[in-house]
Amino acid sequence: MARIVIVGGGMGGASLALLLAQRTTHDIVLVEQAALAADTLPDTPSYDARSTALALGTAEILADIGAWATLAPFAAPIRHIEVSHQGRFGAARLDAREEGVAALGFVAENRHLGFALLKALRNVRVDVRAPMRIDTIVREDAGWAVCLIDGSALCADLLVVADGVQSGTREMLGIGVREHDYGAIAIVCNATPREPHCDVAYERFTRDGALALLPLTQQRCAIVWSLPAARAQAMLALDDDAFCAALSEASGQRLGGFAKAGVRSAYPLVKVLAQEQAMPGAVLLGNAAHLLHPVAGQGFNLTLRDAVALADTLARAERDGVPPGDLALLLSYVEARARDQQLTAGLSHGLPQLFTADNALVAGARDLGLLAFDLLAPLKREFARQAMGIGVFTGGTSRAG
Repeated sequence: MARIVIVGGGMGGASLALLLAQRTTHDIVLVEQAALAADTLPDTPSYDARSTALALGTAEILADIGAWATLAPFAAPIRHIEVSHQGRFGAARLDAREEGVAALGFVAENRHLGFALLKALRNVRVDVRAPMRIDTIVREDAGWAVCLIDGSALCADLLVVADGVQSGTREMLGIGVREHDYGAIAIVCNATPREPHCDVAYERFTRDGALALLPLTQQRCAIVWSLPAARAQAMLALDDDAFCAALSEASGQRLGGFAKAGVRSAYPLVKVLAQEQAMPGAVLLGNAAHLLHPVAGQGFNLTLRDAVALADTLARAERDGVPPGDLALLLSYVEARARDQQLTAGLSHGLPQLFTADNALVAGARDLGLLAFDLLAPLKREFARQAMGIGVFTGGTSRAG
């Protein structure tokens, strides 16, 4: 029996641990530096006050690994999506009924998502070491000696690096990153609109950046507002009434504007891509491998698709007697995931650039593109399937068909 050590117990690492426990007989150890209490809502950097958009395919994977039943009461469905551009004509719309599904996706607060994953972990054979940190990692034979700060050591046949964008483990392995700073900040909060959101998600491109209004339970909305750094700081300094007024104006008074906003947090917007995702005995997952602009809400969805593909690769290798840390095996996983990763990263990077370009020709093309999208059924359907995580490029499948 081989041992797989997953470093990082956030959404990506916890999901992979559940998948591996389900699909392999390997010994699985999950190492996380924060405390992971499964009886209360977690409050860690991985499971903070932000919310996550879950594609339909993602929800189905969460159901398969035993997390969805716990999460479902706290996940708001997305039945309609509207994409618009402030001050311009044309809009793109997606509707769940047209796609033959009950919902295009869902939105859940990270704390509830974390609670569901950690609760599921209690019922599987995963050795959770938390709170615990890695001290050093040393190459040893075909694997790694993972030394923990409590003085203990783990022999890992495969090391999965899933400890976030500022991954210390990735640095220990000597893997560099390519970064793109968007010079912008995302303001994230929950807000209460004056009118019911009716399960509609809005993606609105303004002169300053993208504004997402995502439906939450209790008729709230999750707000992700991308702004230039100086303007974001000014928004953060406003009192609640003034902030709600500015948010209402930027949203074009959708949902009747906003009456109340919760605690606001700010996150610098950067794209970070690891220069390598695999090396002998080690593979990167989640934000340690790729951190994307949040505009398309695809970060965790992409990570979960990666996790499923990695678990499937390791399950096949176990049946064939191939060691989990075999470099050719890991590179085959990386190659299989390249198309989806490149497409998703390109969309997340390109949309903000496209909608902030100050060029009349580009603006006209954008308007026509939105109109064409809304009118061309085949294009619209394939885009919807991609967004739901069940399109041909994602490698996803769905019982929804």
